[in-house]
Amino acid sequence: MKLTKAGEVLKEKDGKLSFGRVMGTVLIVFYLIWATYLTWEMKKLVDIPPNLALLIGALYGVNKLREALGGRTS
Repeated sequence: MKLTKAGEVLKEKDGKLSFGRVMGTVLIVFYLIWATYLTWEMKKLVDIPPNLALLIGALYGVNKLREALGGRTS
C-alpha cells in the first residue's frame, strides 16, 4: 500500500485539483474550528449541522457530474 501526500488526495486522476474535494475540506476544517470555538465558549458539545454532509455531498456530486459530462463530450 502506497502512502500519498496530503495534496494528492485533493486531486483527480488527471492531476487537477478537485473543486468538490477542496471545498469539502475547507468546509470541514471551518466547521471543526467553529465547533471548537462554540464548545469552548458554551462549555458544551455542539451538534453537527445536518445539512453540512448534504452540502459536501452536493459539491462532490456536481464535480462528478461535470467529470462525467465532460468525458462524453470530448
